[in-house]
Formats: sequence, structure tokens, C-alpha cells
Amino acid sequence: MVLDIIARLTAAGNLQANLINRGDAIEALQITRESLVCALRTEIILRENQQFIGRRYELFANIESNLAALMAVDVSDRATEYGRLLNEALEIGMSVHKEVRKLQNGR
Repeated sequence: MVLDIIARLTAAGNLQANLINRGDAIEALQITRESLVCALRTEIILRENQQFIGRRYELFANIESNLAALMAVDVSDRATEYGRLLNEALEIGMSVHKEVRKLQNGR
């Protein structure tokens, strides 16, 4: 439409020169149209998923909370394991101590 108006004005002598190449202008308009269509589709997708997008901070907070809980479980498991190993070490120490006393008393 715009290109036709410019062409008609140029043909009528109202424009000194054709300021734009018709092929380039058509290509630029097609690219602009494709960009606008893409933007509109993106807007539709974003509007359809507004609730999910709005909840992203809540989801990140839940992930952070779950990660903290997992780390606490890991620390608890390690503490339990250390406690078990310490218990075994004490039992071994007591057994060795009893055997040493038996050997000393047996002399």
C-alpha cells in the first residue's frame, strides 16, 4: 500500500526520486510482518501460561527448601555414621582393655 502510494507520487512528479528500492522495501516489510507474528504468538503463549510464570518464585523457593532439607538429611546421616563408628571404636577399646587386664592378671 505505502509502496504503491510512493510509486504513484513519483509517477505524478510529486517526488523528485524514488527514495527506496521496491524489492528491499517489500523484503523489509515481510521481515517486519514475520517478527510481529512471532511476537504475537509469544504473547499468546505467555498469557496462556501466566499462572505458571507467576509461580516461578514459589517453585524456586520450594526447590531451595527441598535442597536444604536434603543437605540436613545428609548431615544427619553422616553424624549417625560417625556416632556408630565411635561406638564401635569404644567397644573395641573396651574389649582390648579387658583382654589386657586378663593377660596382666594371668601372670
